[in-house]
Amino acid sequence: MLTAGLMALLCTLAAGGKEDPARPAALKRAFPDAEAARKKTAVVLAAQREKIQSRAGMEKAERTFSYYEARKNGQGVGYAVIARAAAKSGKFIYMVVVGPGGKIERVEVLEYKGERGSGIKRKSFLAQFAGKTIRDPLELTKDVDAVTGATISSRVITAGVREALSYLTVILELEAAAPG
Repeated sequence: MLTAGLMALLCTLAAGGKEDPARPAALKRAFPDAEAARKKTAVVLAAQREKIQSRAGMEKAERTFSYYEARKNGQGVGYAVIARAAAKSGKFIYMVVVGPGGKIERVEVLEYKGERGSGIKRKSFLAQFAGKTIRDPLELTKDVDAVTGATISSRVITAGVREALSYLTVILELEAAAPG
C-alpha cells in the first residue's frame, strides 16, 4: 500500500520540488490500495491533438499533458488528472479519477476559491460523472445537470472533465498500440 509519506515524496518530486499538500491526500483517496501513483507527462503530437480537440470540443489542445498512473502488483489500477480551472467568481482545483477501462470513477473538487459557484463541490453534482466514458456527451443539459447558482462553474468543470478524459483516452490508446 502507498503510504502518505511516500505519496508526498512522489508528488514533491513530480512538482519539481514544490510540495502541493493537497495532491498526496487526494491521490491516496483515489487509489487507497495502490503501491504507487507516478506522475507522467505525455507529449501530444499534432494528429493526437486534433483527435483530442474533436472529442473534447476544444479549440486548441496542449502539446503536453500530465496525469498520474496508479499501480498495484505491477498492474495499472487507474489514472488521475489534477487540473486547475477558473470560473466567474474564482479558481478551483479538481481531480478526475479514471479506471483502467476508461470509465470515470469519480470527480472531486480539491479546492475552491470564490464567493459563488462552490455548489459544484456537492457530492450529488459530482456523482453525475461516475461511470461516464468518452462515448458520453459530458455536456450540461445533455447528461450533466448544472448546480443552481453555479451554472458557470458547472459548465467549466464539465468541460474540464471532458478534456481530461479526451486526453487520457487518446494517450492510453497510443500506449496500447505501441509495440513491446
